Amino acid sequence: AEHPKRLEEICGADGSGCRGPASEVWQRVQDAAEQAYDRSSRCSFTSFVAYEYSPSTGVSTLHRNIIFKNEHVPFPISYFEQPTREGLWRELDAACRNAGTGCDVLAIPHNPNESNGKMFRVEYPGATTVDEQRAQAELRARMEPLLEVFQHKGDSECRNGLSGIVGEPDEQCDFEK
Repeated sequence: AEHPKRLEEICGADGSGCRGPASEVWQRVQDAAEQAYDRSSRCSFTSFVAYEYSPSTGVSTLHRNIIFKNEHVPFPISYFEQPTREGLWRELDAACRNAGTGCDVLAIPHNPNESNGKMFRVEYPGATTVDEQRAQAELRARMEPLLEVFQHKGDSECRNGLSGIVGEPDEQCDFEK
């Protein structure tokens, strides 16, 4: 697994130069979500505190939208803290769902058409038994029960012609688009 590091000249040797500004931004995100949320009886708009977990390795986009159910949220877990999907799920489970704060969360994979198939790997890193594989699969099912198929940039069913995407074009990809 990769172990990404923040740039020392920007964040300092211990990363403290980035934690303060990141905390301020995260608070503004939470404040904006609360301000936009219509909690009146009209309930005309519901907002969520959320962020994008954005690893991109080897020309593969492995992004996930992390969306919290309510205002009880931990500090964002980034690719720097958890460079694997399994690490992200475990840490979200610990810092949110199992923290006893009322926090709940979804991780929603998006842009899987740019993942070179890596978004849906069936390997179970570190699992040496069927029970360990089952536990990883159950964690994934809890954390990622759905997936983004369409957004303003296009759909994730398939897309030919993207630069850096490995493999042959899918002749059915442009069907009825």
